[in-house]
Amino acid sequence: MVKFSKTHPGIKGKLRYSEDGNKILLTTKKSQEEFLKLLDDSFLISELTKYYYASMTKKKV
Repeated sequence: MVKFSKTHPGIKGKLRYSEDGNKILLTTKKSQEEFLKLLDDSFLISELTKYYYASMTKKKV
């Protein structure tokens, strides 16, 4: 999860990490909200267009 959060353009740069880089620090309300989006699997990549995006709704197809 840490590696993904450091590389996905939708969340990259929005979280802070421990000195060793192995833990996400949730010291602000904004970082907590972004972390919850990460847990909710909201950061996706389109197989068709290869675009990265954040999905607020997920409907099964």
